[in-house]
Amino acid sequence: MKLDETYSNHSVDVRVGEQVEITLPGNLTTGYSWALRLVDPALLEPVGEIKYRSQGKGLGAGGRFTLRLKAKIPGETRVELVYRRHFDPQSTPPANEFRVFINVIP
Repeated sequence: MKLDETYSNHSVDVRVGEQVEITLPGNLTTGYSWALRLVDPALLEPVGEIKYRSQGKGLGAGGRFTLRLKAKIPGETRVELVYRRHFDPQSTPPANEFRVFINVIP
């Protein structure tokens, strides 16, 4: 199942064994990146790291960040990602947030 920013604050059903691919816009050249803040690893296991792909050839071009999760067992969980700079203090609010509610079904 492929999700993008339009799925933020929505619920989706995923079957055990399926992968969820979350792709969000961003610009790594600004120092910002998406990071996984919340997921129940018993239900959804990250498949690799969050990957970035530039969508332009010019200096400072934006792109898309992609996270893949594999559904392991039935249950409900929330997935949260935050768009922030890694060097900002944790008390600094993120520039953007994404959350989706996932119901893993047999």
